[in-house]
Amino acid sequence: MRITALSVKGSIKDQCEDTIFIGDTIKSDDSFVYDGDFPGVMGVADGVGGNPGGKKASRYISKLISEVSLKSDVKEVKANLEKANRNLINYAAELPGEERMATTLTAIFKNEQGYFVVHVGNTRLYVVQGKYLKQLTHDHTSNQIASNMIYGCFGGADENLLLPLEISLISSDDLPQKCILTSDGIHDHLDVDRLEELLDSDADDLAVMRDICDEARKNGSKDDMSIIMMQQ
Repeated sequence: MRITALSVKGSIKDQCEDTIFIGDTIKSDDSFVYDGDFPGVMGVADGVGGNPGGKKASRYISKLISEVSLKSDVKEVKANLEKANRNLINYAAELPGEERMATTLTAIFKNEQGYFVVHVGNTRLYVVQGKYLKQLTHDHTSNQIASNMIYGCFGGADENLLLPLEISLISSDDLPQKCILTSDGIHDHLDVDRLEELLDSDADDLAVMRDICDEARKNGSKDDMSIIMMQQ
């Protein structure tokens, strides 16, 4: 298995609020490649930009998630994630002006039962079927009040913001050969058809991912951009 990860700071950002993680390796505004058996967990967390402390939130929850004890029962997985959320809220409460820090999360865990997909917010998981992408997660956003307002996340000084949390189990035999995780700095500026075209390349994975970020930026993305590609 090869997992390639890339995170790029947005053009108008002072710091990258996205965090990518594979196993216990946690990065922002950086890239890395992992070869070997599935490392237990991988994911993308995107600090909510409208709330001060987004970078701290995404890194904090990424570290907690990479260390969380996952059981074979969905109920226990959910309980562990809710505990991580409370820890983040308590951590933020001690930081004046950053009490409402928040982050989205899309991650894949593995245990003896299979692969758990955990998702809240507007980061995404796609599976690659042939040359086509299928989005497995749902964006927890609303355009009714403000453009792309996020109503599901970790933190935000409100435990209820985690209520949209999605947890699904994929058996080891059913895990697709290729999966893609992205933050909204990418998929808000590249439609699925164009993303499929860019992924259908003979270039190495990291070069393809850099091309994807470059095109998203040309299309107007000023946000942080993160992408993880897993191939069995």
